[in-house]
Amino acid sequence: MRLFRPRALARVALLGAFVVATACDNTTEPTNPSSIVAVGSQTVTGRAGDAVQVTVRVLNSNGNPLSGQGVTFTPTTGTANPSTVSTDANGQATTTWTLGTAVGTQTLNATVAGVTPITFSATVSPGKPASITVQAGNNQSAAVGTAVTTAPSVLVKDAAGNPVQGISVVFTVASGGGSVTNAVATTNAQGIATVGSFTLGSTAGANTLTAQVVDPTLTSPLTTSFTATGTAGAASRVTAQRGTNISGVAGVALGATNLPQVLVTDANNNPVAGAQVTFTVTSGGGTVTGATQTTNAQGIATLGGLTLGQTVGPNIITANVQGVGSTVFTIAGTAGAPATVTIQSGNNQSVPAGSPLTAAPSVLVRDQFGNPVSGVTVTFVPTSGNGSVLGGTQTTNAQGIAAAGGFTVGATPGTNTFEARVAGLPPAVFTATGQAGAPATITKVTPDTVVVTAFSQSGPFTVLVRDAAGFPVQGQTVTFAIDSAKAGTLTATSVQTNAQGQASVRLDAGAVIDTAVVTANVGNLNAVVFIAVVQQNVPTIVREVQGNGQSATAGTMVGINPTVEVRDANGRPVAGVLVNFQVNPGNQGAGLLPLSNDVIPINNGFSVPTDVNGRAAVGWQLGGAPGQNILNATVSAPSITNNPIVFTATGTAIPTSAVVTIFAGDAQTAPAGTLVPTQPAVLVKNAAGQPLAGVTVQFIPNGNGTVSNPTAQTDANGIARISWRLSTQPGPNSLSASVVGLGVGVVFNAIGQ
Repeated sequence: MRLFRPRALARVALLGAFVVATACDNTTEPTNPSSIVAVGSQTVTGRAGDAVQVTVRVLNSNGNPLSGQGVTFTPTTGTANPSTVSTDANGQATTTWTLGTAVGTQTLNATVAGVTPITFSATVSPGKPASITVQAGNNQSAAVGTAVTTAPSVLVKDAAGNPVQGISVVFTVASGGGSVTNAVATTNAQGIATVGSFTLGSTAGANTLTAQVVDPTLTSPLTTSFTATGTAGAASRVTAQRGTNISGVAGVALGATNLPQVLVTDANNNPVAGAQVTFTVTSGGGTVTGATQTTNAQGIATLGGLTLGQTVGPNIITANVQGVGSTVFTIAGTAGAPATVTIQSGNNQSVPAGSPLTAAPSVLVRDQFGNPVSGVTVTFVPTSGNGSVLGGTQTTNAQGIAAAGGFTVGATPGTNTFEARVAGLPPAVFTATGQAGAPATITKVTPDTVVVTAFSQSGPFTVLVRDAAGFPVQGQTVTFAIDSAKAGTLTATSVQTNAQGQASVRLDAGAVIDTAVVTANVGNLNAVVFIAVVQQNVPTIVREVQGNGQSATAGTMVGINPTVEVRDANGRPVAGVLVNFQVNPGNQGAGLLPLSNDVIPINNGFSVPTDVNGRAAVGWQLGGAPGQNILNATVSAPSITNNPIVFTATGTAIPTSAVVTIFAGDAQTAPAGTLVPTQPAVLVKNAAGQPLAGVTVQFIPNGNGTVSNPTAQTDANGIARISWRLSTQPGPNSLSASVVGLGVGVVFNAIGQ
């Protein structure tokens, strides 16, 4: 059996005619079928669904064909049409076997009743391509510019769903800009064709690949397609997307639509999602919130928030992607709304009344953070003094400064004020002074005589200076002077007149009771004369200063002059108070020695005025007889505490003999006119070599040297000492020291350099 062909059928027909002719010669042929044989091969090949003609011949026992025999064709798969056929005159029956869809071996049985059937075998291959479907590699994702992991493959089948081997499939990039290798592939035994590789395009997004069957038997194309997504590669670049070279108000947060924004892309300029971006303020003093952001699907990251620095100027923001790079945003901080208006220049000027100011007044307008604000309208308005303004409405410049065109003070000397106003803000207030003319007169404001207590400050000595029109002259220098330094000192000697044309000083009185003249003078004008009277402060207490409890040889001066000090209730010394020093009348031969020329002799003594330190002192010579001496010091004033002060001294007997030796201070050198470093001291002993206390020693310098006291008493150790100042002339100096009443003594020598 074989596939139906026209020539084969012709040969079968000739053979049948021959057989029939031979049979006609035999009139005894059996009529029952004995066998069934194939006309042609019993094996055929074809594709699933192909039509194959199958012909059999039915023979009698003599091997001759029988006509009219019913032959049944039964395929194991597929169909036979017709399935029952009566043999023709040649004993043949033919059917068309449409092969089944199963690939492999199919069989068809031809049977005649009472005869062993005959079996036909067909080797079936797949049919022609009928479908193409995706086998593997669809809907993949890969980085742009790289091959997908699984190479796309298709499955080609016939109409029966059998894989078709040996079919050419062409793979073509349809979109996305990718590329393939081994674009033409042949289906294998499983009907699968696989492209060599599929590399995605450089742009992130969808890539499409089509696969089409190439077969000449097709009347319409068989295609399928693959979709792959190209994802962005590793971050390679960060660029500013929004928010650079813009401006905002200093110290104020930027609006959301102006916040810095970056775009992160790969090497092929595809947006990269999920990249971490860190925003940092690098200058300008601003602050950020949400400093770390992650790029979205579009590769964009936006700073969470930005408040510009409070100072006008650039704010630099850096956006950085670790390992990739950074980009910089420059945002200009501009001044905010006006918040303050302050004086910039031109305040407190002084010009002649009715004249324009030398410098035009100006103000500075700032925002809440102290930044100058430009373009602000400032109005200058006179408010007192009858001045006038020129160019009163001005606009601040780039430095926030606005200056009035000019300002003229009123015609009357005195203070002028004017304001610089900005709507909604407290004004800046300027002060200007209209000055009077040149000084023409100086007069006294306070009384002619000012009385002040010693050690106190007096009331004012005040003068008034006017110009020729009678207006007070401000800022004029008045010179004050006092003719007696003893009266005290003035609080100032040069004073500027105030806005009322007045100048004043006071007297800080000293301790001396005095009357002084205070003068006030301006230029060549006649001086004004005041009288200052310094009165004594009130004495309240007297105390002993020194000189009590001494010992000296009877009939000699004590070594330390008895001294008292008088003070007032505030502890300040009182000068000019009379202190009466009087010896006890019982001390025969006792007497006092005045120490100044202003003492007044009184009974048994002197009345001594206190000096500027409140002190009074006398020299005291003891009575001629050994024993106690008394001296009273009484202040001539009522209610004096400690009054009187009583001094006592012991008069010692004149020694019958004494030995005087130099104890210290001999043979010294010192600059002429100065004290020798070591006080000269003598040691006085009796004949037994014991120190004599209370012995008066007299010290007499030769030349013009001086001593602190002409006499000194020996102490318990028999030593007497004084201070010695050398002559003012360089050269040798000598000092004699002898015991009063005995004449024995020693001489000290020194060199004045």
